[in-house]
This record gives sequence, structure tokens and C-alpha cells, in this order.
Amino acid sequence: MKRFIHDNINGLNYELVGDYYLPCLKAPESPKVGRFGLMYFDYLRNHKRVTYSGLLLSGKLNEHIEDIDRQAEEMFSQLVEQMKQAEGIGHKDITTTYNIYGDVFDRFEFDNIVAAEQYMTGLGLSPEMSA
Repeated sequence: MKRFIHDNINGLNYELVGDYYLPCLKAPESPKVGRFGLMYFDYLRNHKRVTYSGLLLSGKLNEHIEDIDRQAEEMFSQLVEQMKQAEGIGHKDITTTYNIYGDVFDRFEFDNIVAAEQYMTGLGLSPEMSA
């Protein structure tokens, strides 16, 4: 008996394991997303089940979440840059300020959290979701 066979009807390959032919399957790739993509995925799954199911069944869920994550990261970076300009903080200033004062750097990190919450609220998502 052949070790591998191909079924032209369904297009699958099969491998001989013991006395049985089992389909050669591989898991789909997981999306490569950051924090915003994960939060959006959780939001869809728990609060927008019809949209989630439609995207999942059509095979477009990963692509959609990756796109949302990319957009969110770009908007978040833009918002942080605007906040840094409003505060008059540059990259070298952050390092110097941290070395001299310490707590100003903590304030900058707090601003990143506030910016994330403002962004999520702008998307119509609740900031409490991220906790």
C-alpha cells in the first residue's frame, strides 16, 4: 500500500498510519497582532458574536484583526507623538529627565496609558475591556 495518496474529489492528501489513511492537515496560522488586536479580538468574540462568527466562517477574521491592530498601532503612535510635542518632550529629553527626576518618566508612561484609553474610547470600545 502507498504511504501517501491524493483524493481528487476533495483535494486532500492522506498518509497511511497503521491500517488507516489519515488526512494530512495543518493548523491555520495565528494572526500576528499586538495588544490592540488582542483587545479587539476579545471584544468581537464576547460582544459582537454575529460579526465574529461571520468573519470566522468566511476566513477573514485573522486578516481583519491584523488590519485593525495595524491601524490602532499607527493611531496610538501618532497620539503619543502629539502628546510628546504638547509636553515638549523629545527622546533625549525623556532619558535625561528620567535620570534627573525619575517621576517625570513615570508621568510619560501614565500618558501612554491615558492615550490608549482615549484611543479605545474613540473606537467605541470601553477601556475597561483592556483590564
